[in-house]
Formats: sequence, C-alpha cells, structure tokens
Amino acid sequence: MVFLFTNKFIQNYIFRTELSKLMKSAFLKSNFFKALASILLTALSLFFIIKYIDFNLFLSNLKKIDPLYLVLGSFSLLVSYYFRVLRYEEILNLKGNKAKLFSVSAIHYFVNKALPAKTGELSLPILLKKHLDFNYKEGITALLFVRVLDFFAMLLLLLLASFYVETLYFNKLWISISTVVALLTLLLSWIFLDKVFTFLVQYLEKLNQGRLQKLSKKLSELFIFIKSYKSKTKHSTALKALLISVLNWVAIYFYYYFIIKSFHFSQSYLETVFASSISNFTFMLPINAVGNIGPFEGAWAIGFHLIGVDKDISVPIGLFSNIYATLYTAVLALIGFIILKYAAPFQHNNTTLKDETIKTH
Repeated sequence: MVFLFTNKFIQNYIFRTELSKLMKSAFLKSNFFKALASILLTALSLFFIIKYIDFNLFLSNLKKIDPLYLVLGSFSLLVSYYFRVLRYEEILNLKGNKAKLFSVSAIHYFVNKALPAKTGELSLPILLKKHLDFNYKEGITALLFVRVLDFFAMLLLLLLASFYVETLYFNKLWISISTVVALLTLLLSWIFLDKVFTFLVQYLEKLNQGRLQKLSKKLSELFIFIKSYKSKTKHSTALKALLISVLNWVAIYFYYYFIIKSFHFSQSYLETVFASSISNFTFMLPINAVGNIGPFEGAWAIGFHLIGVDKDISVPIGLFSNIYATLYTAVLALIGFIILKYAAPFQHNNTTLKDETIKTH
C-alpha cells in the first residue's frame, strides 16, 4: 500500500512537469528488474519475519513500551533532520532556506525508504530543481557527496564503538583495524577522485558508439561536473559537512538507543552504535527492499547477536524501530509537502553551488 501510494505521488507530483522524458523513462522502465528483485526480496524477508516472530508476544511487548523513551527517540530523529538541513546548506552553499531544505530532505528520505531498487534516490535532484533551482547534475552531485559523507561518518562512529565493545566472535582489535582500512580507502578515493574520474571519462569516450553513445556522453558530462565541484570545494567546507554528518548519525543512533530502552533493555549507547551499524550499512546496498523491511532486521539481528543479544529479542525491536521510523518520516514528508506547496517561489539571494562550478544548463 505504501509502495503504491508513493509511486502514485511521485508520478503525479515530482514527475508532473519537472522530469525529462529520458529520466522518467529510466525511472519507470529501466529499473524494472531491480524493482522486481527488490519486491521479491521484500516478500521473502516478510515470509521469514512472519515465520520467526511471535507476533502475540510482539504485540504484548508493544503495550509495555515506555512512552518517555519513545518521545526521546522521536526527538532524536527530528534532530537528525536538523543536521541534514545544515549539511545541505554547506554542500549547496545555500543559506536562509531551512524550511525548503527540510521539506526536500524529508520527502526524499521517505520516498527513498518506501520505494524499491533505490529508485527513490532520483527524488532529491528532482526536488532540488523544482523548488531550489538546482539543475540535475548539481542535485546528483549533492546526493553523491551526501552518501560519501554518510558512509564516512558511520565508519568513524563504528571505529569509536569498536574500541569499547566486546563481541562474541571477533577480536575488537581486528574490527578496529578493518574499519581504519575502510576509512583510509574512502579518504584516498576522495583525495585521488580527479584521477579516478579522468580515467572513467577517457574510458567512456572510447565507448562513445552505438547504443552506449548517449549514455557515455551523459556520464562523461556528469563526471566532469563532479570533478569540477570537488576541485572547487574548500577543505573547510568538506570537513564541516563531515562533522555535521557525524552529528546526524549520533542523533540517529540515539533514536535506536531510546527505542531499545523503551522495550526495557539496557544496551549502552556505544553497544547500540556498534550493533546497529551493520543494519544501517544495508541502506548503502544497490538494491533495497520496500521500506528496507527484512534486510534491515536481518542485519540488526546479526549486529546484536555479536554482542550477545538473542535474535528473539533483537528482531522484534529492529522491526518496530524500522516501521516507526518509516511512519514518522511519512509524517515529516507530509509536512514538507505542505510547506513546499504554499512556499513562495525560490530566488537566489547569495552565491550557490551553481556559481561555484561550471555552468551545466
């Protein structure tokens, strides 16, 4: 039901006048098999959830939830959205538009969570173009930058937690070393991004023939734009955006922490960070289930099992946290939709991303 409503919303609202025929076709047709795989993954995941969760016990535990911790968890999620707005202000160099940035972020997050196969990611560049006058290349660049920052922030917090958390199967030193290697790999990829994109552009130019001609040309233009954006981004801006990303994830992990506390369990905050990190990395997968239901709970169970929590305890809590966050996000997206519907037309009053990078219109 959520998938059908969201798909209808995207076609009637986001795609109505703003999406080109090429992008609309890609959204509706080229991702068919990925979407089908995601829906099948969701169905399979739901089968195992229904089979292995005692829903009578689950419903009984819901009645015992501490409302105070539920309120604190809701507040933590709201705080995470505030940090997302601050991050977009830094990345887009756009000040004084917090209401619109909040609305764009809320709608994008809900659509991306509700739709399968990562098709919801397209909503960010579309919304940025429609309501804040950024073209698609600028929007896609911002999206890629945000995803890199999220990955880096999660690794940093996982590294911090790994120093203090004891696991059943792995020595925390090896976990720390593995996390450091991943961080260094990501950092080197950013530092040498220019060379990577130069190689990719040259490779794509060789493919500039036949059916691949149009695709390779578009990708080459996008890579050149991203390379230009990276070269013109100040180190202080990138570091500030990274710090905000870390604070964003600190708030999200507090949400998980308070949800666990609301079920009257006593995992520490750092244990929550360590265990739930695995489930959050599932959001980075190229194919996700509808609402990420199933993969999230499976990874959640694995993470908490590593610190000694039985799956019969962790899976129901993970399922509740996922469903509650989705419903909460849906409410915020609705508020964002109302704000955007009645907001005044946007006008650039200061230097923005489009003034700091090459023109792409």
